[in-house]
Amino acid sequence: ATCTEKGKDVYTATATVKDAEGKTEIGTLTDTYEVELAALGHKYGAPVWNWTKGENNTYTATATFTCANDEKHVETVDAKVTEKSDGATCTEAGKITYTATVTFEGKDYTDTKTEEVAALGHNYGEPTWNWSKGDDGSYTAIATFTCDRCKDVQKVFATFGDPVETKATCTEAGKITYTATVTFNGKD
Repeated sequence: ATCTEKGKDVYTATATVKDAEGKTEIGTLTDTYEVELAALGHKYGAPVWNWTKGENNTYTATATFTCANDEKHVETVDAKVTEKSDGATCTEAGKITYTATVTFEGKDYTDTKTEEVAALGHNYGEPTWNWSKGDDGSYTAIATFTCDRCKDVQKVFATFGDPVETKATCTEAGKITYTATVTFNGKD
């Protein structure tokens, strides 16, 4: 029998006929008996999974099933792949778990693949400035940087160059311009 076709066992019996004294063979008798065997059916075990990473960093997967009764019978099924992110933060690595699922011959099979994701790093935008004027007329300034992901706050005291004075005229007021500078994450 094969996976898909019936088979049979054939039993053959042979009897030797001898004369009354049991010394001389005078003939043989042969008969056969056949027993029909049912087709074995396919016997698929656990699949072999094949993962492929695409151009846009997404995964596809297939599950290949091979019949234990006849290795010529192979079935490959495309899997549905889902992903779950175990979030990376600004300062800590995370992971993404991909799960492939197929249904084959009424049974569900799954496989997983996990990828490490590096920490995202802070994403600080433009600072907000807080200026204050001392009793002696001097200024101080603090630049406050806030990460737009985790809301981490970094405050940096500014340094000042020489003030630039624009003298008053008969029709326009004068002014003094103070320039505060900070260096943060390698940028002024």
